Amino acid sequence: MIDQHTLTGESVSVEKTKGEVWADKAALPILCTGVLSAPLMGSSKAMAILNGSPGNLVRVFASLNTPNHIIFASQKGLFNQRWTCS
Repeated sequence: MIDQHTLTGESVSVEKTKGEVWADKAALPILCTGVLSAPLMGSSKAMAILNGSPGNLVRVFASLNTPNHIIFASQKGLFNQRWTCS
């Protein structure tokens, strides 16, 4: 896990902490549902249940939003500057 304070100088937001707690609480019921559904519905449907957990969805949507943020930053001219290391 990346330390938010080290990365940006800000502490971890309360919303992020609440979201992580909620995802942790949902993990066991989703795992049990996926394992128990495998013999009844088949392995591909059980995998769909397991991959539909809140933690996975957050990672997918964050990955999908990255190109949008890059496009937005380039439209605002943030990538038109020349960056040098000194």
